[in-house]
Amino acid sequence: RLGFSDAVAAARSTAKYDLYAAFTSLPKLDLRSAPLALIQAHALFQKNSDMRAPIDRAAVAYDSFLESERSCAQINSQIESGYLTKDPAIAHIVHVAQRYVASVLGRAPSLADLECDFGPGSSASDKEAEGTTARWKLSSTCTISTSAFAEFAALRACYPRWLLYKQATPVIGLLDFVPKSFKTDRSIMVEPLLNTFVQKGIGRWMKKRLYRRGIDLRNQSVQRERAREGSVTEKWATIDLSRASDSIAYLLVMELLPFGWFSLLDTWRTPMCRYKKDFITLQKFSSMGNGFTFELETLVFKALL
Repeated sequence: RLGFSDAVAAARSTAKYDLYAAFTSLPKLDLRSAPLALIQAHALFQKNSDMRAPIDRAAVAYDSFLESERSCAQINSQIESGYLTKDPAIAHIVHVAQRYVASVLGRAPSLADLECDFGPGSSASDKEAEGTTARWKLSSTCTISTSAFAEFAALRACYPRWLLYKQATPVIGLLDFVPKSFKTDRSIMVEPLLNTFVQKGIGRWMKKRLYRRGIDLRNQSVQRERAREGSVTEKWATIDLSRASDSIAYLLVMELLPFGWFSLLDTWRTPMCRYKKDFITLQKFSSMGNGFTFELETLVFKALL
């Protein structure tokens, strides 16, 4: 009933990767005319990360990560060469975006102002499953990026009951991958423990500032209602940008944010990561795994729009 053909049934009975063979034998969908049930079935398989397929998903994700790095490197090079000021129209957009960002963020908070917290994932201190609990993190090695190492004394003064007798260990981030779809994994950065702790506080502060300007990242009801309305009236459409969080180039953030904010975020981001034997100096500002990436990319996209 969903449009599966006899070819699909034959593929399922003969192929080693039966579900994968069935899925790939489906016709390419025209989303404007295909039956809704077939679109739903297609989406169900598309996002099925458990489907066995002859694909090295981590390798695909790593190639995508490197492609994002090359793209960000190109953007950084263009900004460094004065691209944003050569064209008056582009310079005007950047100027308006800068003013918008400054009005949203206000003054940069101090460490003492932030409500820091642990994220739900693991850190570079311990990637074991039990390492995701707050109790485990409080007793594990206090890893920190080289960029934030000089701030450890200030952080210790804010949390003396935890950090008074602790030492900070400088490390770099670890590039890792989590399931996304049958075709590829999703790249994430396993950040140093203290970086994630402060990043969560920065993200929470930014989220409150965005809320004051009508952008509520804690409540998705507005987006849900617009998606429903769009499906009925075609008044709204949604787009899913490829590698959106990996596309925020370092120098773009430097251009758009007030210096105090840029300095705060730059201090607590992780500037370098490792994957197997590769050491990578990041051209993007931050990636998934960083506690303020979502808030930062929301602000950058909104400012440019």
